Amino acid sequence: MRKAVIAIAALGLPTLLLVGCPPSFSDFCTGVADCRFDATVQSDAADAGIDAEPECDPDGLFTLQNVDGITDLPWRARHAYFSPDEKTIYFQASLVDGGTYDLYMATRESRAAAFESKDIVPISKISAADIDDVDPAISDDQLTIVFGRGTQRGAGLFMATRSTPTAMFENEQELATLNSGMNEGNPYLALDGGELWFASDRPDGGENNSRLYRALVGGGHFLDASASVVTLPAPFGKATSPVLSVDGRILFFSTFTSVYEARRDSIEDPFKAPRELTELKDRAHEYPSWVSPDGCRLYFHSSDPQIKIYVAVRAPRKTDR
Repeated sequence: MRKAVIAIAALGLPTLLLVGCPPSFSDFCTGVADCRFDATVQSDAADAGIDAEPECDPDGLFTLQNVDGITDLPWRARHAYFSPDEKTIYFQASLVDGGTYDLYMATRESRAAAFESKDIVPISKISAADIDDVDPAISDDQLTIVFGRGTQRGAGLFMATRSTPTAMFENEQELATLNSGMNEGNPYLALDGGELWFASDRPDGGENNSRLYRALVGGGHFLDASASVVTLPAPFGKATSPVLSVDGRILFFSTFTSVYEARRDSIEDPFKAPRELTELKDRAHEYPSWVSPDGCRLYFHSSDPQIKIYVAVRAPRKTDR
């Protein structure tokens, strides 16, 4: 039996549901304002370059590059999500044409190193038989994973946890408080894990229309996000695959054919008119999945001519001579 894939096609990626604040957040989620990672994780993020001056021009154009050891895989691979230091990748893949999607991970020695095929391993305990498991989103401490799964109702968001970054994920649960009975998918953990962004084709987005939503992590659980529609300037009523910069001021998303970038002055302000990343148009049907903490590298997948994972790298920062 094939895994359910209808919902994946509907959103460009599968859907998910939510039930509570991830256990790895539970000690900190006393309120929305307090829901942030601990000092150790913040320190690790700083080491990854979050607080350092970026090596790229923050307004520079992107250049398309392969992800060494991943782009050339002989599989259908999509939706790459990374640890803050970019040494560990999580993604979904189908090993045979027409087969189901499962979740995989791999670790490399450094950001500049290539991934080795021998190091790619399945996330087996949360990969259900005959059902698509897709769209992994990983907390910065790598203890919580939010992902999509095809269900008889369509597609929904699920969550699992583990005690250390090297342990297997367990404690799987459906995130039912975010389930609309339609299709939810493309989860992205933003603003230090204080917000979960996702795509949904629930009725308030219009008929056959996917829109972006956000759920706040606070009070020990993910709050109902049904009223938290992310407003984009017209005519961008249809969108999927949200990816948010570390400071929350830059949003990348897909219109199912192209990737766009929208900016705002602060997280309280509305987004300005998005810019299509035309420099990535060597490929078609592009979907962003993760942006580096310094904003210099945007990972995405394309389905033209084959489903492959790529990275877009911003132009280097100009230096005074």
